[in-house]
Amino acid sequence: MKHHLIYINLALAAMSLCMESCNRCSSNNDEVTPLISPYDEEFELGVELPDENVVDVPYTESHNLKIVQVLINDRINKEMIFDTGASYTQITLNEARYLYNENVLTDDDILGKAQFGDANGNITVNTVVNLRRLVLGGKLSISNVRATVVENGDAPLLLGQTVLKELPQYTVDNENAIIKFKIK
Repeated sequence: MKHHLIYINLALAAMSLCMESCNRCSSNNDEVTPLISPYDEEFELGVELPDENVVDVPYTESHNLKIVQVLINDRINKEMIFDTGASYTQITLNEARYLYNENVLTDDDILGKAQFGDANGNITVNTVVNLRRLVLGGKLSISNVRATVVENGDAPLLLGQTVLKELPQYTVDNENAIIKFKIK
């Protein structure tokens, strides 16, 4: 019982430090624009629906992560992690520069900057871009997806909720390495 109280007190102290750190980050950053929501209606999101009710998108697995092939803006194929816990779809600054230099991203696709919180409670300021069209696994097309651009060049590319919320249901078929997206 005594050990449980020590662990609880340590956990409360750690949470308190995280909250203080988070408050300092947000209060010292006056020049940052407010969060650009992935759910704003300024850009109409869309899903091109094939004739089927379910679209099977294949994935590969690496280090217990599900990797999906994604065609960005009809020009460049990239591997992205299927991440149901990520609020935004995410690309790196290096990736954004490459896409921009290849004219896959344009000035019109750069939407601004916003504050983001990560799983560790850190607040960062990232650029937000519009990916005009993503095609998952060569089968499922989603338009006008908001993505955050992170400075960490080693960060993975993520398919987050800005994609997944557009689809009514998805299930993972681990046996056949397929993500089944219900679209109707």
